[in-house]
Amino acid sequence: MKHGKKQSNQYTAFRPPPIEAGETCRNFVVKRYKYIFVEDLKIKNMAKNKKLAKSIHDAGWSMFGNFLEYKAVQKGKVFLKVPPQGTSQECLCGASVPKDLSVRIHRCPICGLVEPRDLVSAKLIERRGLAMIA
Repeated sequence: MKHGKKQSNQYTAFRPPPIEAGETCRNFVVKRYKYIFVEDLKIKNMAKNKKLAKSIHDAGWSMFGNFLEYKAVQKGKVFLKVPPQGTSQECLCGASVPKDLSVRIHRCPICGLVEPRDLVSAKLIERRGLAMIA
């Protein structure tokens, strides 16, 4: 760099998109909800799975969860980690509905519930979190 020329400041404001997107998501969640429940996932153990390791690290799950907890506590919100056991294998009616990770739709043979797997898991996590508060 020659003396007399001003250095471009285009690099000082740059932030990688995943962190920026995560920040936007975190802020949305913290502003919108009084209670925030997440699965208490053991990321290090999950990363030992050779098929999932790269995706888990790329997604920055640990960093997102840590920042979400920090923001929630900072804003006076309730942040709880709930046990993850069975959240993807259980129905809202309490029945066990085993399925592979590749199966994205939850179909309960007992109560007839048909919903996206992630939505059922989210409802179970919320239910468990509310039970922990009560």
